[in-house]
Amino acid sequence: MTESELIQKCKEKHRGAQQELFKRYAPDMLGICLRYTHHREEAKDVMHDGFVKVFTRIWSFREESSLKTWLSHIMVNTAIDHIKKHNRKYNYLRLDDEEHLQQVQEEDAMDNTDIPSQISGEDALNLMQQLPDKYRIALNLYAVDGFTHRQIAEQLGVKEGTSKSLIARARGMMMKLLNGKILTPRQYEKSKTG
Repeated sequence: MTESELIQKCKEKHRGAQQELFKRYAPDMLGICLRYTHHREEAKDVMHDGFVKVFTRIWSFREESSLKTWLSHIMVNTAIDHIKKHNRKYNYLRLDDEEHLQQVQEEDAMDNTDIPSQISGEDALNLMQQLPDKYRIALNLYAVDGFTHRQIAEQLGVKEGTSKSLIARARGMMMKLLNGKILTPRQYEKSKTG
């Protein structure tokens, strides 16, 4: 079945076509969700919520972009909504955070080298999953999904400069994690008990 035929059958709510669409795209969509969440089970929940949105909104897909691009966009938005909804302490930036980020931006830019290209994709994903939500989301939107700072600022409800600061801080945190200079949340919890 071609992609166009699959889309049309999904618009007609054909159960077999929905299952086929899920089967074709679930692995890639799970990968996207993993980048935004902390662990596989959470990513699966987000992906399933995303596919519910896909099947209820498929009628709005006009085939102006590829189906995979449209699905990816839904998964990214679903992941961000999930983080906002399920993290009571979640707040992209309070005013004092924003001022602090702008103050440290120059320091981070000087100390911020690129993540070595020798690390595996799995290692990079593990590092990313250890970042606080706001840093992980901004870095994913920029480095992986190709959003501009303006688009990130709109998506997160912050200023463009804050987007740049978040990404610089995220890269710096990943380098420190990679070099063992800061404790991961898991290491910190273990150090308190042991």
